[in-house]
Amino acid sequence: MVEDNSKKSSKAIGIDLGTTYSCVCAYRNGELTVISNTEGHRITPSIVAFDEDGGRIIGTTAAHRLSTHPEKVVYDVKRLIGRGYDSTILASSIKKWPFKIVRWDHNKKGPTDIVAPSSTVDNIKIAIPKMDQNNNLTYMYHDPMEISSYILGNLKEAAEQVLGEKVTFAVITVPAHFNDNQKDKTRIAAQIAGFKEIRLLNEPTAAALSYAYDKSKRSEPQKEEKVLVFDLGGGTLDVSVVKFEPPTEGGSIAEVLNTDGDTFLGGVDFDNKMYEHCLQRFLQKNKKENLTEESIQHRAKRRLRTACEQAKRFLSTSNTAHVEVECFHGTLNLSETITRVMFDKMNELYFNQCMARVKGCLLGLKNIKVEYDDQKLLRPECLTGQNLTLLNEAKNEIDRVIVVGGSSRIIKLQEMLEEIFGKNKLDKSAHPDEAIARGAAYHAALVSGGTALDEECPMLLLDTVPLNISIETLGGVATTLIKKNTIRPCTKTEVFSTAADNQTSVTINIYEGLGSMVSSNNIIGSFNLTGIAPAKRGVPQIEVTCDVDNNGILVVSAKDRSSNKSEQLTVSNENRQTTPEQVEEMINKFKEYEKVDQEKREAVDAKNEYEQMLYGLSDQLEQMKPQFESQGRQNDYKDLDKTIKSHMDWIHSNPNASKADYENKKTELTELMKRFGGAAPPPHGGSEGFGHTTGSKVDEVD
Repeated sequence: MVEDNSKKSSKAIGIDLGTTYSCVCAYRNGELTVISNTEGHRITPSIVAFDEDGGRIIGTTAAHRLSTHPEKVVYDVKRLIGRGYDSTILASSIKKWPFKIVRWDHNKKGPTDIVAPSSTVDNIKIAIPKMDQNNNLTYMYHDPMEISSYILGNLKEAAEQVLGEKVTFAVITVPAHFNDNQKDKTRIAAQIAGFKEIRLLNEPTAAALSYAYDKSKRSEPQKEEKVLVFDLGGGTLDVSVVKFEPPTEGGSIAEVLNTDGDTFLGGVDFDNKMYEHCLQRFLQKNKKENLTEESIQHRAKRRLRTACEQAKRFLSTSNTAHVEVECFHGTLNLSETITRVMFDKMNELYFNQCMARVKGCLLGLKNIKVEYDDQKLLRPECLTGQNLTLLNEAKNEIDRVIVVGGSSRIIKLQEMLEEIFGKNKLDKSAHPDEAIARGAAYHAALVSGGTALDEECPMLLLDTVPLNISIETLGGVATTLIKKNTIRPCTKTEVFSTAADNQTSVTINIYEGLGSMVSSNNIIGSFNLTGIAPAKRGVPQIEVTCDVDNNGILVVSAKDRSSNKSEQLTVSNENRQTTPEQVEEMINKFKEYEKVDQEKREAVDAKNEYEQMLYGLSDQLEQMKPQFESQGRQNDYKDLDKTIKSHMDWIHSNPNASKADYENKKTELTELMKRFGGAAPPPHGGSEGFGHTTGSKVDEVD
């Protein structure tokens, strides 16, 4: 019997779109394979830089420009997507980023100084400086969705090169506590990048699936197991408890029992703490210079941030790290020694916030209402009396704790988890940077179907809604339609009525959160239902339906039963949801960038061929000088030498010429060689005689 190799690979891919790093993976040749990017690295910095012409540079090369052109390099975009410029959570971060962020007026299609309500979202643009033809400063404006789409497009291209075909299906991971708008904007970013079929998967769930896949490959007894996933990345924290049922003939079942997290807590915050410490120490040491933070150049501060990130990584394997930045200000060097104890102390609050989310997730398993204070710590009443007993019960039910995400390498956090669960339960076998992408690829292969995984290790995933979805009713009460931890996809319908006599319209306000009053929750949309027949208060019957799909995307509709008048969720102007026209505009912009990138690649190839031909001829001419002299052709030799040197001068003066320019110059050279009796060399080698080169093609590094 011949093995069907077509079932050993999937055309669908999994992408971990991270705050600081991203990763792409596919089921290939019977294994989950992490795909290296075009630069040969398994993880890609989630960074996009723009060159002098406005062209894009993505990944590692973009990261290298942070110290030289920080105002043209965009990072941490995951903290911007789906948020509003005036949201309180962004206030401090906007001041720290070296790139310019503006409040955007969609109606005027330009920046505005008018402060928007804090609930406003999607009014952020990133302004990249550029000099116009008259050498005047101008700006290119990019939506956070576009920056994400550039990163996704780069990973898509890398996957297509390895898989040898177009990729249109992707499972993309998002933080479990991303709100509806953030998920929707991530989906649109994938659409802009050229994906046709898109599934969103919660990051901790993806990590759990990666664990389940690896476990299925081992020859050990399979049993029911509850695992807690602690996923701490560059910008977000997720904690989830997933239950795996023992496999049956129909496959295995993975059910998400509870989730908690913080979409604004991660490794970036730890870097910032060390950065602030080192900067203040430098200012104190150089008091006589009367320096302030503002007097330090952006480029120097960027070098300090990079040094702090490297020191943080070093402290995961060493007790001491050194932060060194030469010529930090003028001739003054910055030099600080950071011990692991110092690092732990400066991030003590953040680490406690992480453990608060772990305990909150455990309490949620026991249906305990969890509340956090202004410092993002559990309120004291959550950890008293019966709650402590239930917390211990939930803790003891956990069979294994899986740690993933780059920041999970921090020793202190691992020790704190061991204090809660015990050392024997902590599982560090998963690759912190790759596990989520592997889980996404596993899910992608299963969802798209047609692979050997359908028979070898099928997995039914029962993911859930992370927060209550409610609508506002009389008195500001949050009336829950879909409860937290409801398995998705799910639909719930309830009937409401009017609050006043002869009311002909109602406003449906939709919220996410666990509060009993809407003031404690996040508004995610609102719409009006009009045309209700006038009647006494309480008589009209208004049917409100909430539908959550597999991606966690919410659709809300309302219908008046008497008139059959109905409306679906269209977010009001306060929220400014992206219009189809805006999406189409971004897709066209993305395609234009792709076209420019393709032209640049073709120009580089043409330049390399022309340059190889030129230097090959130069070497040959030098070798054949005695032959020219013996034939009395000294003048021919001089003319050829002069022409080759003029071509070399041209190529040095025109490093960014077009493909057509390089090909025209190559044609000139070819015709010249023919006039002197020699055939022009093929670009990749040829036969003997002047005008022929030998050897293989060389890809030169520019």
